[in-house]
Amino acid sequence: MVARHEREAHVRLAAGDEDDMSVTSAWIAVATLAMIMAAIAWIDARCLADLSNTADRELRYFDRSTWKLIIVLSFPLGPALYLACAKGPGRPW
Repeated sequence: MVARHEREAHVRLAAGDEDDMSVTSAWIAVATLAMIMAAIAWIDARCLADLSNTADRELRYFDRSTWKLIIVLSFPLGPALYLACAKGPGRPW
């Protein structure tokens, strides 16, 4: 009878560990998502700051409003396109 009681206690303890692991995994996922979103916001902010400091005559292919939309709405392709194509070939990075 004692052995059965110990087995049941062990099973309950193991089930509790799995719940703790799922909570820990959820927090890790949330933290990872927050870091990814922060990186996206930082890259977009840097590109938008560069766009605001660029004269209209230096922009190629699109006007300022269109480049803003491309940068913000199409990550990661938008910032990459802006950095590669928005200014002339002699532009400083």
